[in-house]
Amino acid sequence: MTAINETEPTSNKRLPSLRWIWMGAAIWASIGAMICWLAFGDVNADAKWWVGIASTVFPLCAAAAALLIKRRRNLGMAGGLLFLSMIGTPTYAVYIVNMIPAVLIVGL
Repeated sequence: MTAINETEPTSNKRLPSLRWIWMGAAIWASIGAMICWLAFGDVNADAKWWVGIASTVFPLCAAAAALLIKRRRNLGMAGGLLFLSMIGTPTYAVYIVNMIPAVLIVGL
């Protein structure tokens, strides 16, 4: 018999589907960064600095979310980071890929 405050050794088996969610978040981070940096050459000279920051920071938010989900810590913060990466990553005309983090957030 275990105490109320004691964690059970089987607590890691409660959320088996998180494996696919953190892998999806990592894939989204790499796809988002790739789209941003491939289209970076077409950006106006005045906006390059801001687009460069957005192209770096928002995919990093998705990578941080993937790490949080993989470690099963702060899942609410991970969902917030995924949402932030979804709305902030400049994907230009390939906006349909923003459905990836939306599906991941729902799954989370």
